[in-house]
Amino acid sequence: MAPMTRFDAALKRGEQTANDPSLPVSVEYRPEQHAFMIMHGNGVGYLINIDLIEELQHATQEQLNTAAVDGFSKALRIPACDVDIYLPGLLAKILFDASDLQKIVASINGAMRSAVKASASRENGKKGGRPRKNTELR
Repeated sequence: MAPMTRFDAALKRGEQTANDPSLPVSVEYRPEQHAFMIMHGNGVGYLINIDLIEELQHATQEQLNTAAVDGFSKALRIPACDVDIYLPGLLAKILFDASDLQKIVASINGAMRSAVKASASRENGKKGGRPRKNTELR
C-alpha cells in the first residue's frame, strides 16, 4: 500500500469532521417561543431566544425562517439578514460572563507546560522551593 500523502490525510480528517455526531444538523425558528431550536447529530437540542442574539434584534419572522446551520463550520446562518454566527461562541457568550471565560482561559494557560516554566521550577527547586510572596506594603 502506498504511503498516505498530505492530501489523503486531509481528506481523512475532513471525513472524520463531517461525521462528528456533535455537529449541528438542523435549526428551526419557533415563532411562538421567539427562539431557534438547534439540533445536533448526537440528539442534543436546545432553544436559543432571539432576544439573546444582538445581530437579530430587528429581524422579521420571514427573515428568521431562512435560518440554516452549517455543521462543518458550526455556524448559524441567516441569509436574509446576511448574518453568520459561530454557535460555540454564541453559547459561550450566553452561558458565561466575560470574567468566567477569562478564568477558564487563565486556568488552561496556567496548566500548560512549557520549557520556560520547567526551567523556572528547576531554579526555584535549587533555592528551596517557590519564593514566598512579599506581604510588605509599599
